[in-house]
Amino acid sequence: MADDVMINDPRTQLPFERHHAFVIGINRYKNVSWLKTAVDDALRLADVLKTQQHFDVHPPLVEATGAEIRELLHTIIREKVGENDRVLFYFAGHGIAADGDDGPAGYLVPLDGDPDDVKSTFIPMSELQDALTSLPCRHLLLVLDCCFSGAFQWASRFRDVRSAVPKRIYKERFDRFVMDPAWQVITSAAYDQKALDVLDGKAIGDRGVSGAGDQTTLHSPFARALFEGLAGEADIKGEREGDGVITATELYAYIRDRIEPKTIEAGQELRQTPGFFPLKKHDKGEFVFLHPRHRLNLPPTPRQSPYKGLAAFEEDDQPLFYGRDRVVRELYDKGRANKLLLITGPTGVGKSSVIKAGLLPRLRRDGFRILPVIRPGAHPLAALEQALGDAAKPVPGGRQRTVLVVDQLEEVMTRCTDADERKQFQARLLQVLEQDQSIHRVIATVRSDFETQLISGKLRTDWMAGRCTVPPFSLEELEDAIVMPASQEVLLFEPASLVQEIISDVVQSPGALPLLSFALNELYEAYRASGRGDRALRKEDYDQLGGVRGALRARADGLYKELPPAEQQMMRKVLLRLVSVEADLASKRVAMADLEYTDAERPLVAAVVEKLIDARLIVKGEDYLEPAHDMLVRGWKRLQEWVQEIGRDKLILGAKLNLAANDFARSGDIGLLWDDNPYLPVAEQELAHPQTWLNAAERLFIQESVKRREDQARAAEREKVRVLLSLFASLDLHLTNGQPGSISVNAGDSGQQWIPISRLPAEVQCYQEPAQSRDFIVARHYGAGRVLVYAHDGLPIDGEITPKSDNLLFAENALRWLAADAGPHVDGNGMRLLFWEGSFHRWSEMKKVVKFVRRRQWSFEMTTPDTLEKDLQGAGVLWYASDWFPPEDFATRHVPLIDRFVKGGGGLLVGGLGWSYEQYPDQHPPVPYAANELGKPFGFRFTTDAFVYDASRPIPLLPGR
Repeated sequence: MADDVMINDPRTQLPFERHHAFVIGINRYKNVSWLKTAVDDALRLADVLKTQQHFDVHPPLVEATGAEIRELLHTIIREKVGENDRVLFYFAGHGIAADGDDGPAGYLVPLDGDPDDVKSTFIPMSELQDALTSLPCRHLLLVLDCCFSGAFQWASRFRDVRSAVPKRIYKERFDRFVMDPAWQVITSAAYDQKALDVLDGKAIGDRGVSGAGDQTTLHSPFARALFEGLAGEADIKGEREGDGVITATELYAYIRDRIEPKTIEAGQELRQTPGFFPLKKHDKGEFVFLHPRHRLNLPPTPRQSPYKGLAAFEEDDQPLFYGRDRVVRELYDKGRANKLLLITGPTGVGKSSVIKAGLLPRLRRDGFRILPVIRPGAHPLAALEQALGDAAKPVPGGRQRTVLVVDQLEEVMTRCTDADERKQFQARLLQVLEQDQSIHRVIATVRSDFETQLISGKLRTDWMAGRCTVPPFSLEELEDAIVMPASQEVLLFEPASLVQEIISDVVQSPGALPLLSFALNELYEAYRASGRGDRALRKEDYDQLGGVRGALRARADGLYKELPPAEQQMMRKVLLRLVSVEADLASKRVAMADLEYTDAERPLVAAVVEKLIDARLIVKGEDYLEPAHDMLVRGWKRLQEWVQEIGRDKLILGAKLNLAANDFARSGDIGLLWDDNPYLPVAEQELAHPQTWLNAAERLFIQESVKRREDQARAAEREKVRVLLSLFASLDLHLTNGQPGSISVNAGDSGQQWIPISRLPAEVQCYQEPAQSRDFIVARHYGAGRVLVYAHDGLPIDGEITPKSDNLLFAENALRWLAADAGPHVDGNGMRLLFWEGSFHRWSEMKKVVKFVRRRQWSFEMTTPDTLEKDLQGAGVLWYASDWFPPEDFATRHVPLIDRFVKGGGGLLVGGLGWSYEQYPDQHPPVPYAANELGKPFGFRFTTDAFVYDASRPIPLLPGR
């Protein structure tokens, strides 16, 4: 469309009767240095306002004296401006900042201004302000292009206005802008800046010029940016096009971004920072211009939440992203100086959102090519290589500067368990930074508590050079983040003080930003559910939610309580998978495949996941799930209780198990199974739990690991038996005083068989005829532990140990075999061995044995019936030497204790006497032989017969020597 074709006419599309423009420009000063551009600036602006914006431009005051300016201010403007009009006032010339009677003051310099008589010949900015604010109009915009123009703010005594205009303007918001009072000021420089002029004492120099296409017309940098903005460049572009509206805020932002960076490049002493602030009569309005060549693009009032809840902002959410302009500018400047931009900060400070919704849109506008954002995940090297592969693909339209973005870099530590891959990832990243010319910038976010674990070697230099911390919100930024999204969606807070109440709820909690966003979203949902049409977010709804922290709890608890019991259990399983406890409690992303449970559970998973997504508590990607934000994990008490119930150790084990199970499922490599992993018993317990959180792949992995362990254990046991047989078969046990005994065993319990080891004839398979008693030993597994029983008299005591005897060797071999399964009971100081002395086998008579055992780095201690329960805790083996007169509660108290001890992995060594059974048969009342009472749960007893067995299930005997 041709430039001279007008689309928007403020006279018909804005609710004002007249649009007044008053313009002043002075070059040829009588008492101070001349200017080159002020008059041309004023005349050019008058033409722009008349032809492009349809203002009623009153005859510009060119080379105006003080009297002419005062006549304009106090007479002409008052006569022409009415209640339903709007006014633009522009001054281009010299300005000065000086001390006044009541503090600092600013002055406009008229044509006849005399530096030697400032107060009488200059126009005080306070006089300008009083004259303008006395006008009856609803909208006024004052534009000052002079040195120290920012000093006008001293006269207004009003704080700086922040970015108060939404990025997207809807029809209803536009209507409010033009109907509410708007009294705003744009200045070309700060109160202490010279707008590229030179001030020597009170002599004022040139304002600066810029080319205008021909050499006969010059304009100041400020004026040129002003013309461009009014011509349409200041209309902020949305996803497709601008809205056809140029607000005073947009115009100021455009001018500032055009001037300040260039003046900084010219030298800090030449820096020029335009200013923007309201006058006292300003309310919620906005002085607006219409794009001269663009239709009004004002969609109707939206029906969507202006808040993201727990979800992070994405690049498409940029129109709703407020409160982080300062941080985005700092990141932008930092990134220009470093190839690596490393954004760090604690959880909940909004690192990902600042990058995606703040920095990336600005870089894209600068012409950068942004690669799809990656997260390291369980395999960070593969993720990085895929992104670099995308970077190598040709780009339509030619070569572009490329940006690689790695979000949540801490996943290299929290999700990747392969230390070698971590190192390879860091090395590859360093290579990209130092050698890869196809990547122009690398942007990464990382939780600050993981920085020390990720910085290493040469990467440290780039890391520290590009490191930038995201600070907590200031009070003003918090207010923007709360108010501006609502304002954009044409919502208001009722009462207005509710905003400050919300701010006070979170200002002392830097990590509570996600909770704030969630609570605001819930507040909007409460408004929508109310059916009201007032577009008001009300305090009573906020109180009903329980404030910022109560909102998340209420949403999550409400969903949980609505579910039937089976779905509640599944919700627990699903959410526990989304928790990382490697460092601080945090959320993590999991693959959808990790939620494959049994066929019966699959419908439950689908139902629960769908409800969690609908409740906006989790988000679903193409093939993954993750909490909407860490604050679901950190802020919901019930989930924290679940974490405590299951235990951090078990959750960490679960993460390792998941990786191992997935690797095994992909490769089928049996070498990945946990058959010899010390964590397998814990995993087995979880597998047997009725409410196990294990998925299908993990269950299969554990089952295969157990099967392989048992297969290997059987093979190892056969080898152990062979070795044990050779050890015991080589013993020559010398008994000097005792008589031979025998052992009766029963193979029927638990289906586990005893292994007899003795000098029985090799051809004997089982006894059916009476036989001569023989000395022998039997051994068996019992539960997770082992039992070894021997039939000897007082073996071994000091008096029976001779230099040629094998008694001590027998003791060592027996104890080593018993301790083989006692791993949990063996610490760095060796195994703890307890001795319960017998009637004929006293502790005091076995000093040589004690000394011999302790030389093997074992702890050898005596226990008593009273201390047994406590002593068994942490012990590896109990040696019971057959007490003739046991405690009365031996069978009811001590035997069950010993039974549980062996089942739990302990070893039991029992020495008994067959002849003793008959030696005291007439005891009154009859005294049961204590060793036989102990033998009942294990299936042994002592007898004078050589061997007693269960005829229905004969015991196969190992051949003797």
